[in-house]
Amino acid sequence: MIKDKQVYVQIASASYTSEAMPSLVWTANQSLKMVNIQPLSGEMAYKDYGISEAGITKLMFCDVDSVFQKGRRIVHGSNTYAIYSVEEFPTHYECPLKPI
Repeated sequence: MIKDKQVYVQIASASYTSEAMPSLVWTANQSLKMVNIQPLSGEMAYKDYGISEAGITKLMFCDVDSVFQKGRRIVHGSNTYAIYSVEEFPTHYECPLKPI
């Protein structure tokens, strides 16, 4: 796997407004992670990962690392993606991504 993209992983934490309404605050981890991001068609998302939800357009390949979790975000340049799921393999993770 050629890891040619640098990304930050954003992690959500809950905070509350002055009216006691919950809101999510996204903060980036401090270290860049090297990954490989490829296009993903809807047909391949369904065939390979069983995903029928529209909007899954990228697939990220990355090293096994606990920072990559479903629901977290990936920031690559000016693009932000939600991690839809994490498919675990012995040597790497495959994460379908949805643009935000």
